[in-house]
Amino acid sequence: SSPAQYAPIYQIGREQGFLNNPVQRENFPLMPGERVDVLVDFNGLSGKQIMMENLGPDYPYGGPSPDFGYDGDGQSLPTGANPIQYDPDTNPDAIANIMMFDVSVAKSSVPDVPTPTTALNLRPTGPVITANSVATTASTPVRKISLIEITDQFGRTMPTIDGRGFNEVAITERPKFNDTEIWEIINTTADSHPMHLHLVSFQLINREDIALTGDANAPYKFTPPDTVPGVLSPPDYEGSGVLAQNVPTAGAANEFEVAFKDTIVCPPGKVTRVKAKFDISGMYVWHCHILSHEEHDMMRPFFVGDPTGDVNGDGGVDLTDALLSLKISIGLVKPSSTQLVRGDVGPLTGGAPKPDGKMDLGDALLTLKRAVGQVTW
Repeated sequence: SSPAQYAPIYQIGREQGFLNNPVQRENFPLMPGERVDVLVDFNGLSGKQIMMENLGPDYPYGGPSPDFGYDGDGQSLPTGANPIQYDPDTNPDAIANIMMFDVSVAKSSVPDVPTPTTALNLRPTGPVITANSVATTASTPVRKISLIEITDQFGRTMPTIDGRGFNEVAITERPKFNDTEIWEIINTTADSHPMHLHLVSFQLINREDIALTGDANAPYKFTPPDTVPGVLSPPDYEGSGVLAQNVPTAGAANEFEVAFKDTIVCPPGKVTRVKAKFDISGMYVWHCHILSHEEHDMMRPFFVGDPTGDVNGDGGVDLTDALLSLKISIGLVKPSSTQLVRGDVGPLTGGAPKPDGKMDLGDALLTLKRAVGQVTW
């Protein structure tokens, strides 16, 4: 909107691939772990020096607000805003200048990439990304997970996922292989967190404000999860009905949010909803990508796959697995996280495992029965 101040920037991709078409932008916030692919048009800027600037302050990002210079979508300067007030040259708190481009060399004979316009098709061989590229139905599982700050044994603030440390309790996020799930990430902390899921791409559905209680000490209508080992109850919340971000729509101003991502900004006081198809089996982690948070202790493992009873991981279920399961259940062997998700097979519900977060004698018995052919799933 201000050619005298901004070089034209076209966003063409996010963490997990191309957009459908370039989206022209003047600025965008990036939290740790987020990535964007851009084209910059230096035509007509010969003899000029172009500085890539950081417009954000040097303190934790509290989410979209006038103080941070972003409007309700959390992605751009407010309409009609004076960009000088966000200029790092006049903001002593900012880490201002990132990189300078000196446009002084004659244009080479090497052809340009395609001229960036919003009409350029970035996916000529398809498939076109829509808000429903990850398809869901009324029966799609919804997983509620909360971001909570607690205090550690040294009196330090400790951001966590569901109030649980990395290996403090059994794995609670266990999508089945090739299942699609909706994750509702409930942020009850004061800061935004860039939440990153390993080995899966997802789409943003929307963000919704959490309903308020009117109590400054407990501001949100929120029920925390049960952190007692065993059967772990998920958190719950009451939504306000106010969508902080409309549904991303191809061709609209928020088209850049339609793309597949692996890291998503979760603003405070909001529920961030994403949907993913878990098409790579195995043990992975998910975490906040702020380094001091993921190291202390805002990271949890998750497991994609069905519990098999193959506790030792040799590809079959036999008496060796049954014996190992028995030893684990009576405390003779301390299991690894992988052994827990393989061996926590009970109880069976409708002939299928429904893991309860622990390995006990019931799991050992089911593993034995599967090993000798009395049960199958």
